[in-house]
Amino acid sequence: MISILALIETRWKENGDITTDGYKLIYSGGSQCQRGAGIILNKQTAKNAKEVDTISDGLLTVRLAANPVDLNIIVAYPPNSAYEDQDIEDVYDQKINIYQAKNIRFYWEI
Repeated sequence: MISILALIETRWKENGDITTDGYKLIYSGGSQCQRGAGIILNKQTAKNAKEVDTISDGLLTVRLAANPVDLNIIVAYPPNSAYEDQDIEDVYDQKINIYQAKNIRFYWEI
């Protein structure tokens, strides 16, 4: 059974969440059906969600209660070469700001 699944290219407008069939989908979109990021949590994992932050149309974070420390998950839509250089830099700057604001010192990017 899958506990956590990150999604990109959700292409849904605005931000929100949906619960169905024992899973919770949290998504972050913009004013248009472009880009978008999301995360699916199974029922047990969703119970441990302490904080959700939908930052932009392609960036969201979820903090899960875990032992010995909480787990911060960042889902980011990576801009491709079709985007302006400044748009790409903005996404990386936003991620760095998240690491600093949440005091994240160790992370993996997949």
